[in-house]
Amino acid sequence: MRTARIALLVCGITRVMPFRAREPASVEFALDEDAGGAAGSSTTTLVYKYPSQYPADYIAWSKLPNPSYKPAVVVPKGFDPDEFCATCCSLVQGLEFTLAGQLHRESANPSKTMGVLDELAQEGVDTSCQYGPIWHDKKKRNMCKHLVEKHAEQLTAALVNFVSKVPDELQNSPRLRRDMCWGAARACDAAAAERWDPPQPKTELTSQRPLSLENNRGPVFRAVGANVREEIAKENRDVLLYVFFSSSEQYEMLNLGFERLAELLAPGRPSSLQLVALDAEKNDLPPVYGLHQITTDTISMYSATDKLTPTLKQIPDDGSSLLSDNLQFLLAACKHPDSLAHVRALAERIPEHMLLDSNWLSTASRRRLDKHLIRKRLDGPLKRAPQKPGTSPKSEL
Repeated sequence: MRTARIALLVCGITRVMPFRAREPASVEFALDEDAGGAAGSSTTTLVYKYPSQYPADYIAWSKLPNPSYKPAVVVPKGFDPDEFCATCCSLVQGLEFTLAGQLHRESANPSKTMGVLDELAQEGVDTSCQYGPIWHDKKKRNMCKHLVEKHAEQLTAALVNFVSKVPDELQNSPRLRRDMCWGAARACDAAAAERWDPPQPKTELTSQRPLSLENNRGPVFRAVGANVREEIAKENRDVLLYVFFSSSEQYEMLNLGFERLAELLAPGRPSSLQLVALDAEKNDLPPVYGLHQITTDTISMYSATDKLTPTLKQIPDDGSSLLSDNLQFLLAACKHPDSLAHVRALAERIPEHMLLDSNWLSTASRRRLDKHLIRKRLDGPLKRAPQKPGTSPKSEL
């Protein structure tokens, strides 16, 4: 009882700053008269605290500028500052490489549609971590994902603002790197962003001797450095490229899965879909496809409509994936109608429990699936338009 009386006495003599009641729509801020003078005077300062129970007051208060704030580089825990800065600059380089043409054309278009620049920039930022030098380095990929998740809106705004003002300087622009990596993401200071020197691609490429056509007729085309560019660049063809390192931990599982996928797709496969493998320990990928040299096992789709920005498949650390994962990737990445029809036909003929079988590469599972597909007669060609009497179907290219 005595404790309660003391508490009441303390509350009674303590000076409490009155809070002026108001509706959330009419926001005013309680002023600290002792710190800043009389209310309403020009010398009165706002106190950075949350004095109201109204949500609208808190929202307005949170938007007040903090005069004590000094911009600084913010590097998340566990990330190397120099690598974090380089990753952001590489992200910008990838946007320059993949978006320069589109952004230039749209910015110069006198009848451009409102919001198109923003949409292009937003899409580019969202997929920027698939740029080769970032994607093929796990540390950089994680750093890039952090940058995009935390600063996608700011990065997009900086890119659109730059293109709107100086559209002719989008290639290798120190100013753009400064605006995005310092101004938008705080990944590195302005000077470091401006002086960043991108790694130069190789000029002398290694290649094995190409296999003869007679020895290269399997479900997977065996490419080498000298002819892989020709295979990728073929028009109206979706090219699924597997670049492998036979010494890697992922190789055994990835190679087995890629070969099996090619076997399942082989019966009746249209000329619009090609599966290609390249030994990266003995061959270099031409730098025109991503301005980089791949350093880890990679599966990517160079679609019939876009040969410069491939769709890269997410590969688990152990290299394993379900049959359903592979078919879903093809359905999302293929662009040619014949390719999509063929993959969809295969997926529809395989029962769900086989699509989700984690042991689909085992001998027993392979035998069961092959028997099932034979019963479904999937080994016939794709259905085509009926031929007129007396005519012969066109031979496949």
